[in-house]
Amino acid sequence: GFVGFDLFFIGMALLFSNMVNVIFSCMLLFLLHLQILEEEKFLSKAFGKEYSDYQKKTRRYF
Repeated sequence: GFVGFDLFFIGMALLFSNMVNVIFSCMLLFLLHLQILEEEKFLSKAFGKEYSDYQKKTRRYF
């Protein structure tokens, strides 16, 4: 999900490369990363050790 959004915004910045699109894409990538961090906090509280074990086996993006 989030990697797809990231790739889409990077592609749009490259395809329509003007300063507005590049800044907009970078801002969206940063905001999506912040959303991921907040979701990880929630999941840690909701699932505790089970989610912590999952995080050790799984990378955040790839």
